[in-house]
Amino acid sequence: MKGQGRDPSVSPASGPARWATAGVLLVIAVVGGLGLLSANRLAAATASAQQTTTLSDLYQDARYEVASIDDLYHIHLFTPRANDDATSAQAFRRLTGTVEALAAQPQAHAADVAALRADVRSYAEAVSGTEQATAEANGADTAQLQRTDDAGSALAADLGRSEEATHLASQRDLRAASDEARLLNGTAPIVLGASVVLAFLLVGVSRRYRQGIERQELTDTLTGLPNRWALTRHVDKLHNGTEETDSWLLVLDLDRFKEVNDSLGHQHGDELLVQVANRLRTTVSEAHFVVRLGGDEFAVIAHAGGVSEGAATALAVQAALQAPFVVARLQVQIGASIGLAAPDGSSDLTALLRRADVAMYVAKQTSEPYVIFSQDHDVHTADKLRLLSELRNGLGNDELVVYYQPKVSLDDGRLVGVEALVRWQHPTRGLLPPGVFVPQIENTTLMDRVTAAVLERALNQVFAWFQQGYLIPVSVNIPTRSLLHEDFVAQVQAALLASGVDPAMLTLEITESSAMQDPARAVQVLHALRASGIRVSIDDYGTGYASMAYLKDLPVDELKIDRSFVDTALADKASRILVTSIIDLAGRLGLTVVAEGVENHATADLLRAGGCQIAQGYHYSRPVPADELTAWAAYNRSVRDGAHPLEVGGVGA
Repeated sequence: MKGQGRDPSVSPASGPARWATAGVLLVIAVVGGLGLLSANRLAAATASAQQTTTLSDLYQDARYEVASIDDLYHIHLFTPRANDDATSAQAFRRLTGTVEALAAQPQAHAADVAALRADVRSYAEAVSGTEQATAEANGADTAQLQRTDDAGSALAADLGRSEEATHLASQRDLRAASDEARLLNGTAPIVLGASVVLAFLLVGVSRRYRQGIERQELTDTLTGLPNRWALTRHVDKLHNGTEETDSWLLVLDLDRFKEVNDSLGHQHGDELLVQVANRLRTTVSEAHFVVRLGGDEFAVIAHAGGVSEGAATALAVQAALQAPFVVARLQVQIGASIGLAAPDGSSDLTALLRRADVAMYVAKQTSEPYVIFSQDHDVHTADKLRLLSELRNGLGNDELVVYYQPKVSLDDGRLVGVEALVRWQHPTRGLLPPGVFVPQIENTTLMDRVTAAVLERALNQVFAWFQQGYLIPVSVNIPTRSLLHEDFVAQVQAALLASGVDPAMLTLEITESSAMQDPARAVQVLHALRASGIRVSIDDYGTGYASMAYLKDLPVDELKIDRSFVDTALADKASRILVTSIIDLAGRLGLTVVAEGVENHATADLLRAGGCQIAQGYHYSRPVPADELTAWAAYNRSVRDGAHPLEVGGVGA
């Protein structure tokens, strides 16, 4: 029947087609929705990671500001000046601005920010109180100084904890974003089973996101080198046997980077770090793994070849970094201290890095091109760190004492001066000579504090002797870092003013090597010291490398012949000729000559006959406390050189 025929417009396959079309549309909708959801979650996770990274950077900036305030504060303790207060106030304003910038970050915790604000206020009040007390006549007492140090330490500790927490949060956010990308990569093929093309597109997008996040997680953003997390993964591969294990870890710390960063600014410091990274890339073999650990520390995994390859890589890096860099249109020369350590079969990167750090620290102290870690270094470093901590406490507890060794006229035996020599009255180890602790601190800020303490005590003792009727000039040894410090002259002048001692009563002893480390700066400082009326002496003359070439240019008043020549002058003709030559040279230049290490009467006679004016050594007295030196001075008024070694209250013992 006509009315019972099928509609030709309806295909037998139209039902399935509609279902297929609906299915495709559903797949497209699901895929599109999943893509949008995953992309949004991925973007949110990435944004969160970026925010926590920014927060971590702000905490780091705040730590730099606290360190800057600490430096200004300690400078003010030595040389209080009116403009220091303004500089300190500016630094606190910058720190406050950084804290407020932290507060404005979405990821910042209100409680942490409130605690930091309270710490900043406490530290500012403590610093202000100490600076005010320092400017007054009586100065800041120990309790005030301790409160200021405690407030600064509390602020620095809180900042460190907050920075570490935000760094860990950033890493968690990055891993969360990476997990989102992996989830998208895993679920997309299941959902896209009906549409291979869409699946491939989504997989490609997912892969790009995941790779980008992994690159961000494993790459140092400043230099483009792999970072510490990448090193962790690399060491894991070595431990799991997926790569060869005959490898060495090199950790290098840039020398003199802080000076560049402080003088030219952080922006140019970052520029220098980028140049260092590029130079490492071109120097180190492509088979090796170069990493920036953070700050001015880098690391290299040297593959294959064992210790010989590790040593060769260290020498190549050392040579490459000694060539000048150009920063801010200036030629900048730095170097690196390098420590080497071998994996011990464990995957503990922290332990491996610590061993390499210990070796690097020893290299920095010994000026060796590189040092390979050994257990002896580990024990030495632990002892040293303990000693440094105890010395910091000792300075606060007034445990340093000054002994004095007489300087005697060879003509008539008169006392013509003393040399101040530091000792440490350790609470458990007893009286420690300088050789036990001074070499450990000579490249640290503790050396500056020890030098300032010795100078202050020595000048106060000169004034005390003056009140007792004795005019006894004092000599104080000055280390290289103090001599070349930009505020050194002002610090010495302030110490003289505070003690009330005539500058002519003070002689500063420096070594040839100190003067030659930066000759232009040294000459400038020495001229300023002598213009203030202070005498300058070259200590241990003959053992350095200035020789006659620079002696004529150095503004000095005195030469001290090193004891290594004086000790052997009687028995060794060559030493005797050197001593005679130094005496003759000094006489022609109009300089006073002091012989160190005079142990007996025969040596004193030899020096007197050669024209030496002043002697110092056990033949006259060991270094003794101030009260014994006072007794020595009283006895010396009636005793002349050549009679016998003086024995007053154990002085000659």
